[in-house]
Amino acid sequence: MSDLFTHLVDAPLANILILAGLAFLAIAVLGKISGKVEPSTSGRVMAGVLGLGLLAYGIIAHSAADAAHAQPKPSSGQQAADAPNQPVRTPSQPSSNTMLTGSWKNDNPQTHGVTRLEIQQEGEAVTVHAWGACSPHDCDWGAQPAAISAGSATIAWDRGFVLRKMTLTPDGQRLRMSLDSVYRDNRAPRQGKEYFVKAAE
Repeated sequence: MSDLFTHLVDAPLANILILAGLAFLAIAVLGKISGKVEPSTSGRVMAGVLGLGLLAYGIIAHSAADAAHAQPKPSSGQQAADAPNQPVRTPSQPSSNTMLTGSWKNDNPQTHGVTRLEIQQEGEAVTVHAWGACSPHDCDWGAQPAAISAGSATIAWDRGFVLRKMTLTPDGQRLRMSLDSVYRDNRAPRQGKEYFVKAAE
């Protein structure tokens, strides 16, 4: 009995419509109820039509409510499993290539080495343009492609009398440059390290 009551409460409007439809059908068939309701023939016909309409609509509404209750609600884990093609969003972080891009000047204005760098990126291609300290104007080393590995860019500079290998690595807000120089004359190889900061635009 309690199960029947619970089920009736699930869709109260539909149940009211069904009960009202049955009541009107009873009036149409019996013609009177306990001597208190005695409709005419046309009234009985109208009661029958109205009863059938209410009964049909109530049954449809009740079936829709039952179908809605029967569908299980997916858990959060199931929702995640149902959408395997959705990309997993992670906080965006700038790539090493992007962190290298820009105009850089040597942190030491009195340097006798590389004075400034211009780094550009087009897709996966990174190009480094360098200038060395010369008088009266800086020497243009030209632009060379960079090889990117483990967050650093490596560039080879063949200056004729010297072969230089430059490694650029982001270091906080600065750019760390390691430069290995191998001379083609009797001079000993040299190693140096300098820092660059973003040039004012």
